[in-house]
Amino acid sequence: MNRPKIHITKAPLDRILDKAAFALVVLTLCLAAIYYGRLPDTIPVHFNTTGDPDRFGHKTTLLVIPAISLFLFIGLRYLSNFPESFNYPVKITVENAETQYQMGLRILYVLNLTFTGIFAYMTFATIQTALGKWNGLGKGLFWFIIIGIAALIWQTFRQAKAG
Repeated sequence: MNRPKIHITKAPLDRILDKAAFALVVLTLCLAAIYYGRLPDTIPVHFNTTGDPDRFGHKTTLLVIPAISLFLFIGLRYLSNFPESFNYPVKITVENAETQYQMGLRILYVLNLTFTGIFAYMTFATIQTALGKWNGLGKGLFWFIIIGIAALIWQTFRQAKAG
């Protein structure tokens, strides 16, 4: 694979998406740190398909979600340095590389924001459920996933059309 390696400057929207994802990672870490001492020793650690808690464990498991969120954020952020290594719906040429790389990076930023949003919501919902304020995940997680998937599909179609 001999794709051109060029530097891509982040578009203003990409900067916003990246900063929003970072803010959600920080929020997730803060939520876990702030509420950890207030949580009972046993909290929900798994939810079924309807969002109801179906497995419980020690409150230290709450720290797994922010850790995964941070790990994914850093990993996807690192991956953004190599847009020439992404899979694209079209053949990459010198003529279309910049446009395709920008669109590929946009997908990465949307994906990162989607993941960090899901993990922030899951952390908040787990805390609220453990404290007896909620009965489970509710509908918020569903909407994070639907909106994230829709944005990724839309961006992929735009990319394929740009050829």
